Amino acid sequence: MNVRLSIIIPVYNVESYLQECLDSLLYSMHKNKEVEVILVNDGSTDNSFEICQKYRKKDSRVILISQENKGLSAARNTGLNNAHGDYICFIDSDDIVINNYVSILFNIINSPITDDADMIMFKYKTFKENVPKYNQSQNQFNKDKLKKIDKNKAMYLLTAPNYWGNYSWNKIYKKEVLLNNLLPVGKKYEDIGTLYKYVFNSKQVYIYDDVLYYYRQREGSIVHTRSLKMGMDELEARQNQLAFFKVHNYLKAYKRAEYYLIASCLGFISDFPDSKLYYLSLKHIKDYNVNIRNDGFKTWVKVWIVKFNPKVWLFIKRLKSQIDN
Repeated sequence: MNVRLSIIIPVYNVESYLQECLDSLLYSMHKNKEVEVILVNDGSTDNSFEICQKYRKKDSRVILISQENKGLSAARNTGLNNAHGDYICFIDSDDIVINNYVSILFNIINSPITDDADMIMFKYKTFKENVPKYNQSQNQFNKDKLKKIDKNKAMYLLTAPNYWGNYSWNKIYKKEVLLNNLLPVGKKYEDIGTLYKYVFNSKQVYIYDDVLYYYRQREGSIVHTRSLKMGMDELEARQNQLAFFKVHNYLKAYKRAEYYLIASCLGFISDFPDSKLYYLSLKHIKDYNVNIRNDGFKTWVKVWIVKFNPKVWLFIKRLKSQIDN
């Protein structure tokens, strides 16, 4: 089988969501023989591995790899190192894709428009954990939605608040681009720490201006679970991204990335008082030149409260938490 596209899905303790994810993907694959799905079971302790086995037996295009728990980055790297396709996509195992997902991906990579593309971004939408079935569209490929963009815009879209963003799973990559920058093992927020490198190392970037992916927002996911180590990893990733944008003069992306860094720092100050993360975040906020027009009134107020006295900010956050509970 001549594999054109490899879809990599890291799997860890997602038995409640995995079947819905795989059903949506396999439905979109139809009888396409040029696609493979690589499931990387990252040491799951629930029934996720058994669910993966069921789908491997059901469809010969599904490859199952099992390893001890090493984290999301290591699982993605394992999938990448075992991929046969010229192009790579990632899916998180609690998300779903549109009905024509694979068909549209093949239209994109086989289009003469994208002959020189190393990376293509497409849109996503969010849905909540408690929605049993999401209303998916029957999108058809439209070549007019496929557009070449320069790297300034591509970098900015990584920091854009809606539809695009710092996510690995709403993009198509030439495999060589990823192999030259494997994800950092043991780090959270690896997408923020690597995607700008993928854009920078791509000869040409395109967008497909339509939604192909649905991102599930749930409380138990990595993004919605906060710890001191995760906070330090996020701060490091955002600092490195910001420094890169500044050095390479991606000014529009820099301004958005700085805004998100400050927003994260405000959360770190209230969540991890008297920690190293607290003091690093406090320095960023005190150095930040907040602007009511660019940052909005709420952020302007929050930043000035912290600049005036961070203990006041902590008091306000604790009081709000007590009221909410």
